[in-house]
Amino acid sequence: RDTRIVTHPVNHGLPAARNTGLAQARGRYIWHCDSDDWPEVTMLEKMLAVAKQADADIVYCDFFLSFETGERYMSNPSFSTGEELLKKGFLAGSTKYNVWNKLIRKELYDRTGFRFPAGHGMGEDMTVIMLTTAADKVAHVKEALYHYVKLNSNAFSNTFSQKHLDDIRFNAARTITCLEENGISE
Repeated sequence: RDTRIVTHPVNHGLPAARNTGLAQARGRYIWHCDSDDWPEVTMLEKMLAVAKQADADIVYCDFFLSFETGERYMSNPSFSTGEELLKKGFLAGSTKYNVWNKLIRKELYDRTGFRFPAGHGMGEDMTVIMLTTAADKVAHVKEALYHYVKLNSNAFSNTFSQKHLDDIRFNAARTITCLEENGISE
């Protein structure tokens, strides 16, 4: 196994950290975990088995919203093509496009050149929408394998600033441009 710890001398933000990880990654699939969340012990094993069996570009799973007093199971509908996941899932609002419950073929990042928007937080998960425009096969693991923690009321995504609004606008604009360039206008 090739295990590496990569650091930035200065904090450049989550999107830049994700990009640094991508640049160093040597595996066939990429998965991202946020620092305050946690996966089930079997998450990657189960998702990789499904990825191999379905020859999927993207595998996604159900997840738990974890609160101080309990958890809520969050299910997703099942789709088998990138187009279905994109249109009937992400764009229709029936499926979250967060990066943390997705196992994504590294070749998809390499082929498209899509990276996370360094310097722009508040929506870097929209990169998953962009990657899905190039995905052929997708698969769903109908089991909650990730715990998304909602405890910190001071979290970056729960605070407002002009910079956050500007970042959301930036991320939305680049995502819309990508969709339009791929013939998706609805």
